[in-house]
Amino acid sequence: MKSVMMAGGEGGRPEQGPLCFGEGGVISGVLGEDLGPEALMSIGSALGLEGDVGLGRCGGAGARMLAQAAVSGITAVGGTALCHSMECAAQAAWLSQTHRLTVSLFIRQEGERIRLHFFDRTGLPLDRARERTLERTLLQGEYRREVAGRIGRLEVLRTAPSSYAGDVVRQGALHRIFLRPLKIAVPGDSPADRAMGEALSLLGCKVVREWKKGVPAFFARRGGLSLSAQDEQGSLLTPEQLLTLVCLIEMENGGGRVAVPDGASAAVELVAAGLDGTALRLGKDGPAARVLYASLPWLRDAAFAAVRICSRMALTGEKLTEMMSKTPRFSARKREIPLSSDRGSVMRALAREYGREPAGEGLHIRADNGWIYLLPLARRSSLRVVAESPDMELAAELCDLYAGRCARTDRALTGREKK
Repeated sequence: MKSVMMAGGEGGRPEQGPLCFGEGGVISGVLGEDLGPEALMSIGSALGLEGDVGLGRCGGAGARMLAQAAVSGITAVGGTALCHSMECAAQAAWLSQTHRLTVSLFIRQEGERIRLHFFDRTGLPLDRARERTLERTLLQGEYRREVAGRIGRLEVLRTAPSSYAGDVVRQGALHRIFLRPLKIAVPGDSPADRAMGEALSLLGCKVVREWKKGVPAFFARRGGLSLSAQDEQGSLLTPEQLLTLVCLIEMENGGGRVAVPDGASAAVELVAAGLDGTALRLGKDGPAARVLYASLPWLRDAAFAAVRICSRMALTGEKLTEMMSKTPRFSARKREIPLSSDRGSVMRALAREYGREPAGEGLHIRADNGWIYLLPLARRSSLRVVAESPDMELAAELCDLYAGRCARTDRALTGREKK
């Protein structure tokens, strides 16, 4: 099987290596250089071994070509390619959950960049164990080919993208009666932005294309899998800040329990503690956290999150700025530290040094003036250091401090290995 360049997450720099997952359960590459028909046939073959495979695409002729190659791979091993017309990754995740598909692949093209999203029957990215199994299958590069008469087939799922918007409002709205009309800006024109705008219109909002002072604006990111915003005064709000806000709403208006990725802001725990709620982490708290996360789509879907926020605004009359003022404000700084020794050895040494148990695949550390999250990167020999603090300068200082400590631990281990 052809080797491909893989990128860590949405904007990471690719590095040469076998076909494997980056952050967020996404495989990334450059069309024709890293990800071409051969690679997608291999992926389709590996997925087709599981049976039915949801398949969608967006972005251009390259995505269409790759989808056709994936269909060939799926059917060659006797699987069924369930093609659909969903227009963004968030809609594909929703479809996978509503139809309980064993596995789904959504191909997203942005210029020459290709991103492959994989979802399970709960609409979540594949868990790490399942990713590893798929990686091993792909690495071996040998697949059973069916004889004539047992070749798989292609079917079409007839669910329309508009069904997604209706379900977003049905599940995400806090109140069925829209008490206050809201004007909301959705300036973007991506498929995910359009889907979000349609959901907000169904909610009862007046959706406009341009932000103006006094009007909040929402932006769908990562194919609709995360949300950013601009408040009424023009301040930009990151996906991390809005996730904290949605968790606050869940504490006050929902079930009082949330589950978030390991790398989510420490503000989530502070919000939960302040309102006698519960906050779980996907890695640390295991299957229970994953089940809870799957049941709360506004924690992982831009349109659901925007509807949740806007319905709260309509219910209480609050502005987005007022709601954000109720959440802890943190500044975050990140650094990546290249490692010379084994990632696992470094993490175990750091856990012993700080007397902490790893949270999922990482290590959370509480400092006097902030929080630090140390995360070994899955596909390169590096460690990510994320520091949070109410003060921007303190966050930068914490990040530098712990980056230095991680580098010293790595050097010490490397010296022992050489001896």
